[in-house]
Amino acid sequence: MSATPTTIRVLHVDDDPDLSMLVASALEREDERFDVVTAASPEAGLGVLADERVDCVVSDYDMPGTNGIEFLERVRADHPDLPFILYTGKGSEEVASDAISAGVTDYLQKGTGTDQYALLANRIDNAVGAARSRRALAERNRRLETLISNLPGIVYRCENDPAWPMEFAAGECAEITGYDAATLESDELNWGADVIHPDDRDVLWETIQSSLSEGDPFEVTYRIRTADGEIRWMWERGRAIDGARRDAGAERGDACIEGFITDVTEHKEREQTLERYRSMVDAMPHAACIYDTDGRFAVVNDYLADFLKTTPAELEGTRSVLVEEIRAGADGDPFGALVDGERETVHGEVEARFPGHGRAVVDYRLARLEIDGELDGIVAIGRDVTERRERERELEATGARLEALVDNSPDMIDVLDPEGRIVDANPRLCEALNREEDELLGSPVWEVDEAVDPGSVRSLLDGMAVGESRKFDGRYRRADGSTFPVEVHLIRVDLRGADRYLAVSRDITERKRREDALAGLTDATEGFMEAPDPETVAEHAVETAQSVLGRDINGVWLADDAGERLRPVVQTDAADALFDEMPTFDGGGTGERGDEGATSLAWEAFQTGDIVVCEELADEPDRYNPDTPLSSELVLPLGEYGVAAVGATDPADFDEVDVSLAHVFASTVEAGLDRAAREAESRRHRRELERQNDRLDEFASIVSHDLRNPLQVATARLDFVREECDSDHLDAVERAHDRMEALIEDLLTLGREGKAVLDIEPVDLDTVSRSCWQSLRTPEATLALETGAAVHADRSRLQQLLENLLANAVEHGSTSSRPKADDAVEHDPADDRPRTDGSAAAVTVRVGELADGSGFFVADDGPGIDEAERDRVFSSGYSTAAEGTGFGLSIVEQIADAHGWSVALLESETGGARFEVRDVETTA
Repeated sequence: MSATPTTIRVLHVDDDPDLSMLVASALEREDERFDVVTAASPEAGLGVLADERVDCVVSDYDMPGTNGIEFLERVRADHPDLPFILYTGKGSEEVASDAISAGVTDYLQKGTGTDQYALLANRIDNAVGAARSRRALAERNRRLETLISNLPGIVYRCENDPAWPMEFAAGECAEITGYDAATLESDELNWGADVIHPDDRDVLWETIQSSLSEGDPFEVTYRIRTADGEIRWMWERGRAIDGARRDAGAERGDACIEGFITDVTEHKEREQTLERYRSMVDAMPHAACIYDTDGRFAVVNDYLADFLKTTPAELEGTRSVLVEEIRAGADGDPFGALVDGERETVHGEVEARFPGHGRAVVDYRLARLEIDGELDGIVAIGRDVTERRERERELEATGARLEALVDNSPDMIDVLDPEGRIVDANPRLCEALNREEDELLGSPVWEVDEAVDPGSVRSLLDGMAVGESRKFDGRYRRADGSTFPVEVHLIRVDLRGADRYLAVSRDITERKRREDALAGLTDATEGFMEAPDPETVAEHAVETAQSVLGRDINGVWLADDAGERLRPVVQTDAADALFDEMPTFDGGGTGERGDEGATSLAWEAFQTGDIVVCEELADEPDRYNPDTPLSSELVLPLGEYGVAAVGATDPADFDEVDVSLAHVFASTVEAGLDRAAREAESRRHRRELERQNDRLDEFASIVSHDLRNPLQVATARLDFVREECDSDHLDAVERAHDRMEALIEDLLTLGREGKAVLDIEPVDLDTVSRSCWQSLRTPEATLALETGAAVHADRSRLQQLLENLLANAVEHGSTSSRPKADDAVEHDPADDRPRTDGSAAAVTVRVGELADGSGFFVADDGPGIDEAERDRVFSSGYSTAAEGTGFGLSIVEQIADAHGWSVALLESETGGARFEVRDVETTA
């Protein structure tokens, strides 16, 4: 009988051969799967076990030499898991206990009848079935352990909870997380809180729950933080399991997940690297792609898709126009040579029309792409150089134009290398230096410009950045050794990759001449301003024209007081040598140009105020002397004072610089003459003031002595008379005396103001007005102040002016008799209101600043002054009051005139008098 997986091989060991045969036959009849082998002794049984497969051993206990327990022990030594049934006729608890201790599978006592064989067969079947199940489970566990131990990751079972507490973990736990399986399964560590990256926890939970709610397995990628703090990427796949599939001894709830976790950090990093490469390729400012071997697009970057006005997906699989153009424009097939490995790269430039873009010039480079030694495609990089090529063509054209401009420039141009040597020079520089170009090229610039030396040149060049420019003056040396001043503009440039310095120079001889002349004129200005009279100014003008302008032939003619003749005042020795006598010019005729009175160029310039430039006197019809030895002439008007003439014996001897300097010269001389005239007028005025002051002193002496002395005598006599008698006439005499005293005081004030010397300072108008008001004897009058300004004035003179205006307002604005001084009041303008008690009206006087800020006013609300009388109020002696002297307002006008102010009388808003003082400098 052959052994099959379903056959149960039974070894029956018994020292009774007949019984063994009987048992074997009975067992085989009970179950056809049984195949019974017999052995007469334990030794024979061990031999069978050594040679054959046996599923179960059935052994007697009481056998010669070795009993059944000893035989069991020997079997267990080699076959620890083999089912062993002790089938014996000698039964006792002691034997049963020893058998169990020795590891017997089952114990059965022999009996009578055939039922015992059925029972034995059942015991054998159960024992073999159980043994086979244990072996299968062990094998399955072994295989599972082997699988788990060889998996590149972790297998797990955990609860479906945000903390993901692990029930079971196996595999590369320590290798991946730094924690062993026991730690992951323990309560010491929480997978969700301690291992999963905090930024990924919420998304991970939501993703897994979404899949589980659909009953699907899930796949997620997330980050963990290992035991040593390293961040690594995990890929996990898992699914939910129900309670029936869990271990029977599990104490936790039914929600459970089993799955597999593996480390994908390297894969993720490769993905990120590839993504970065992809982003870099897409961000390239050039077209990039990979062709297949047929010249079709396999991979396309965004730039190329945008260039062709399409998308990468639409391009992939289509043929490339660039490849076709390369093939069409070359001998042979460069692209095919790349595919065949005959060439490694192909590069060049094509101009073609590209779909979606139009015509363009593309610079390209193609190369083989090999992976693991096999061709994977052709990499192509293309740049749109259309604009660059157009610029290059434009630059070529511009370069030609610039070269023409440089060669024909009126400026001197040269190019220096970093060592300061001339590497290029334009024709104008060669001409100005009177040297050939070959002589200049290679020469150091300090051999041309004597204002520099090797050290200063190298320091200057080294200190300049590309594009930076400098400007400075130099002095170039000609081939004959003569020199001339230049202004140099130097700029550092990059000429097609070469470090160069472009110098543009201009001859500034004329400018220097002008600057020197202007400096000389500036120095001479002091002499003009210090000249005491016009004749001295004329002398200084002739000297300046000769020394500063370099004109030896010149002279000055001054106008007479009536402005009808120009008389010669002074001329140079060179002019005297040419002319026997200098002429006098007047306007006694009509010139050839139709100018009334223009019988000479000098008179024409004086009349019109325009400079006359005559390059050829022989051709000038209005020249004064037909036989003049001069060939050219400049005639310069000096305003109302006369003319200056500058002559030359050479024709056209005056250029633009000469004419420009002549204008400045004439203006300077005219200013000097104007100042001299003002000084003369000032001296005359001072002499007149001195004479006037003398008269005023004499007047004051008369008033003070010849009038006051008799008045004092009359006043004293009046007092004596009052002692002797009493008469109403005496009061009239006293009033007459007071009137005479006031008149004398006003006359003295008028005399003092006429010779006043002003001490100007800021004076607060409010304060000085209050002071003046308090010094007046006023009726029930009111002073209203409406200003906070300070007036620039002589304090005492301003106080006199205000006292007179305020007194005039009180005396002429009130209808009541003169009251005592303490009747006067001051109050705010808001208190001004008409009286309703029937008493005599009291005047209100307002002092304020003019609305336009040009001065101040004094106004009252009295009866005012008739418009017809207003022009006379400032006249000396004018008064409308019986007791007035008539000098008060005249003194006001005189003080205003001394300050340069103007004063006017107007009507106030209430119909009274309003005096406005203008042209006053005020400070807020």
